[in-house]
Amino acid sequence: MFKLKSIYKSIVKYPTSLVLNILSLVIAFTGIITLMLYISYENSFDTFNKNYHRIYKIEIGNPGSTVPAVISPIIRKNVPEIENITPLLFTNSTLTTAKLKARKIIFYASGMYANNNVFNIFTFPFVLGNKKHALSNVNTVVLTKSMARKLFGEKNPVGKEVLIHDKNFTVTGVIQDIPENSSFRVKYISSFKTLTQKPGDAANTWEEWSYRVFCKVNKQADIRNVTEKLNAIEEINKHINPDTDNSKEHREALFLKPLSGLHFSTDNNFSIINKKVLYVLGILALVLAIMGAVNFINLTTSQAFQKAKIFSIKRVFGANRTMVMMQVILEAILISLFALGLSFLLHRLLFPYLENILAVKGFGFDHRLQWYFYFVLMAVIFGIVAGIYPAYYISSPDLSQSVKGAQNFTGKGKLIRNGLLVLQFVLAIALIITSIGIGKQIRYWHNFNIGIQKENIIYLRTTKNIRQHDKAFAKELIKNQDISQFTYSGSIPGYVGMGWGRVVDGQQISLRVWPVDKNFLDFFGLKIVKGHPFSKTTGADNNTFILNQKAVEQFGWKNPLEKTFPGFNFNGKVIGVVKNFNFSSLKERIKPMMFWLTNDRKYYLFLKIEPGNYTQTIAYIKKIWEQFEPVQNFNFTFLDSSLNALYAKEDRISYFVEFVALWSILLSLTGLLGLVLFTARDRTKEIGIRKVNGASVLEIVKMLNREFLKWVAVAFVIAIPIAYYAMYRWLETFAYKTKLSWWIFALAGIIVLAVALLTVSWHTFRVARKNPVEALRYE
Repeated sequence: MFKLKSIYKSIVKYPTSLVLNILSLVIAFTGIITLMLYISYENSFDTFNKNYHRIYKIEIGNPGSTVPAVISPIIRKNVPEIENITPLLFTNSTLTTAKLKARKIIFYASGMYANNNVFNIFTFPFVLGNKKHALSNVNTVVLTKSMARKLFGEKNPVGKEVLIHDKNFTVTGVIQDIPENSSFRVKYISSFKTLTQKPGDAANTWEEWSYRVFCKVNKQADIRNVTEKLNAIEEINKHINPDTDNSKEHREALFLKPLSGLHFSTDNNFSIINKKVLYVLGILALVLAIMGAVNFINLTTSQAFQKAKIFSIKRVFGANRTMVMMQVILEAILISLFALGLSFLLHRLLFPYLENILAVKGFGFDHRLQWYFYFVLMAVIFGIVAGIYPAYYISSPDLSQSVKGAQNFTGKGKLIRNGLLVLQFVLAIALIITSIGIGKQIRYWHNFNIGIQKENIIYLRTTKNIRQHDKAFAKELIKNQDISQFTYSGSIPGYVGMGWGRVVDGQQISLRVWPVDKNFLDFFGLKIVKGHPFSKTTGADNNTFILNQKAVEQFGWKNPLEKTFPGFNFNGKVIGVVKNFNFSSLKERIKPMMFWLTNDRKYYLFLKIEPGNYTQTIAYIKKIWEQFEPVQNFNFTFLDSSLNALYAKEDRISYFVEFVALWSILLSLTGLLGLVLFTARDRTKEIGIRKVNGASVLEIVKMLNREFLKWVAVAFVIAIPIAYYAMYRWLETFAYKTKLSWWIFALAGIIVLAVALLTVSWHTFRVARKNPVEALRYE
């Protein structure tokens, strides 16, 4: 029916249009491939678990909440639909062995405490050991394969000792490395029994809310019914919902969060992403597809005059209009498939760099070869859809006119082409506005005054040796004139993870707790608005508390200084209220929080250093560190860098949008160039006549530019409300947000106008310089 040689000649006969078409499609397809692979990767999180749809996280009150570990056995006893249940406590610790420690080789890795049920709930295949009893005893640990290799080489580690946080643990098993698309990024799993050896241990109390509890339900379980049973357990209710008048207004309900939603939650202990981000990226992929189709249509129809004459000859020799249309569509499919092949090559070259720049995984085809088929299918469908209008348009002239070369396309489909051009620039302008707006929001976060001093501050993660000599270590450091202050803390700003649930005067409350020393408030410049700060001269304030204003407000306490909090084997008084400050991400509103003055939990040391002499100061700190800690290597982090990392996900979104915005500009340019080619060809005679009558090159250029730039202006007017609405909806999800300034929209318009003007002027200048005699002969 169709001769390949004939189709090939038809495709390559107009090389300018062909090159622009292929370039446009390569740009579009490369962007689509990158975005769709990433979306697929993010949606695949935790699906490697065989019982993926039967696994749930038990939460109390608010989404992402932590719970007391003691609810696990109670729930297992009272809810028969739950087959397995385990509490989890996430941690970051040092790992080494006696031999490695002697050589000063220590690894720092994330891990978690769990019971044996963790292996029945999640799919963590064992390489060595018995999963039924691996975590049955205290001080036992299961290592991942890669961690076992780091610690023991190729030897069997089962039965050997490993030092975790300077404590001896016996290796009882080795599991395969947990996949990258897992919410649990851990290198070892320790026995939860290690945390429950004594009745007073935090994991045995109702006061410590720092745990995540996961369960697996049976196949017949009705989740609504299971939730009702959870909330009907009296033993839990009497602790989290004591039967008093106060508590009825603040009743906390238990609910089940499916594992499928964990990756899209707000719990920073897991690898998370906002589901809306994936929707946005999906829309961006669709935008690229639309822009690629617009370009293909405009570039193909720009050659309609020449192609119609060739196809008219075929029709004279017996081909009907349907066959002509099918050939145009077939050519579109072949061009689309060829461009896809080039896109695969370009993607293969680019994706490692993109993963490195964006600090994300998921751009490659690893273990997802089926996506090659999906993209080939996409290219075929794209070719059919994008080829329909050009096929109809090119075959539309009357046969008698086409044979004579008198076919007239002037004005035909002009509205459609201009509409497509406007659509393309609407998308490009909207993307540029969005990109600038996201960047402005991220800068707003980075420069926001969170209520504490964060410049020129570094922090060190302490070790057992440092904590045993914390005062002497700090005393040596402060001798350096470039180190002005120090303080110890159990958490760092932005990452306060300790959660307490307490019953105070019959009212169940939950809040974040921040273990600190007596220097902490002064160090960070925090202001006391009621009561007094922790005493620096006596130990009288040890195990006392200072609330933030939000806690006082949310709990409705008129006299907070009269309150007493139960701690770990002590009752501590509230001695003050501190002015609100942002101790977590600016994406969230300030939550109830409480400082706890304690001599324990000095996991971090903060140092305020003078600017301008960092190198010598850091060298001095390292020297003192090595005197007190001869084994573990010295490391430090700037506090402002740590706080900026809270917005790493938004930074990545910004990069994605900038990537697509750049791609959209390139697509717009190729599409605009196609329309310029079409218009210049259609107005060749007019240009020749104007030049014969004395029109200058500049006048011709201005005439042609005016027509295109007015459509860019129309696109700008349409894009403004669309981009404004999109940015407004994105910003309203954050507690602290920037304003959508007028200059964002103006800058986007200027960028697109400038690029469009250069593109159009370049070609129209070439057309305007042609000899008018040639133009009239052409007609």
